[in-house]
Amino acid sequence: MTFTVAQFLHFTRCPALYDLADIQGVPMPPTTRQVVSRAVRSAVIWECQVKIDTGAIPDAKRSRQCLEAEVQHQMAQDIAYTQEEADRGQRTAFEKAFRSSLALIGMWRAAVASRIQPVAVSTEFTDPVFHLIGQFEVVEVPNVRLTRVRSRRPAANEAQHDITVAIHAAASGKDVVVDYLIEADPLVVDRQTVEYDEAKVVALRERVNLMARCVDFPPTDPAYWRCQSCSLRACCRYV
Repeated sequence: MTFTVAQFLHFTRCPALYDLADIQGVPMPPTTRQVVSRAVRSAVIWECQVKIDTGAIPDAKRSRQCLEAEVQHQMAQDIAYTQEEADRGQRTAFEKAFRSSLALIGMWRAAVASRIQPVAVSTEFTDPVFHLIGQFEVVEVPNVRLTRVRSRRPAANEAQHDITVAIHAAASGKDVVVDYLIEADPLVVDRQTVEYDEAKVVALRERVNLMARCVDFPPTDPAYWRCQSCSLRACCRYV
């Protein structure tokens, strides 16, 4: 049995979430914060592709136009607005999301873009050992690279405990560099590197195999903050 990385992450977070989202197909509208994160990561991938093709990142005007189009694309779907965002209106929510995305991608261009030499982006992988299907965001010669958007600084070892990072390391056999773009005052970039570790590969394999063997889907603790913030909480039979 083969799973996408998204399915595996859903199951790891909560088996009931996996059941609802991936088995029953209940849609999960993103929050505006998730829109910002997705738009920024898409922009990073696009800018890296331009650098692969031309040897340089695009100019600021072209970068802004691409980002604005991406935010508009993300906001065109159903969004899980907060009550405050709903009261202020969709246009205000879009403008706020675009400003946040623009500031973050500007910081990435200033602090990260000149340091990296991407050779491929959005590269699909299918790992027969782990039965997982996913994509490498950005591939460099010595490592793979991920971008994370945060409103706070990550813990010093946060990347070490990130399941997505472990999957990328296992599937590539390379170290993984994570660029945390932190929307604080001032804006900050925090870079963490996770070295390839065979012991983590073994542990990940056991975790995926456990998922493949599970039939019942016991839920996570309803008091868990991820459960409380889940967009499918209203239709979950375990809450």
